[in-house]
Amino acid sequence: MEYNLNRFVKAQNRPEAGCGSYADALAEVKAGRIEGKWIDYVFPRLKRADDDEATAKFVLKNKEEASLYLANPLLFTRLKEISKALIDLRGKTMDKLFGDNVQHVVASMTLFDALTPNEVYGEVLKNCFEDKRDEETLKLLAADKSLEEEEEEPEEDDENEEKPKRKKTKTKSKKRTSRKSDDDEDDTGGLTKAQKKKIWSSLKRLLGFNEIKRQVRKKTGIPTSRASVENKIGKLFINWLMGKLGIK
Repeated sequence: MEYNLNRFVKAQNRPEAGCGSYADALAEVKAGRIEGKWIDYVFPRLKRADDDEATAKFVLKNKEEASLYLANPLLFTRLKEISKALIDLRGKTMDKLFGDNVQHVVASMTLFDALTPNEVYGEVLKNCFEDKRDEETLKLLAADKSLEEEEEEPEEDDENEEKPKRKKTKTKSKKRTSRKSDDDEDDTGGLTKAQKKKIWSSLKRLLGFNEIKRQVRKKTGIPTSRASVENKIGKLFINWLMGKLGIK
């Protein structure tokens, strides 16, 4: 599935008439007085079945898009900055500040706290909203398999992986195809596909994939998926993990 996060950047930088930019939103939060219509694209939440057309423009379709929102350096920095500004208003009544939009902000903080538990969003919920979570968001997250389906793949044992290789050695091919084999190196740090399968199989059995993601967040400060581990962290991170676990 493809996502267009640029709609948030565009709205925050050049909002429509009557709406506020991100700079306006931050200034209003710091002043403790909300005037502009910017809640939807500054504090986004997950899509719901009853969202109207106007609201649906800036909701996050699923957990995967929410993770990509946090992985965007500009959007991540701004969300963190304005969230910290909320904590500075801890003596202010949030119901008064946000009015009818207060539950929308709770839903947004619930979403991002669930994706990055060690970030500021949990502090916002604790200090500004009596540590309450949005139940609908938690239900949507529990039912959302968008990340798991992309990240997880059937594990193959070594015996199954070697069978097609033995078969290839017996059959001589007249023409060499352009398709890469499992032994070809790709552009994710110089590891072959077969090597990566074995490494990920070992790591997932020892740690579980959630623990691997937690370690990446801890070292980089951003959420991640299997794709970002391979493409952004690459061989260095995998080698570090292998060294820690004693995997050769």
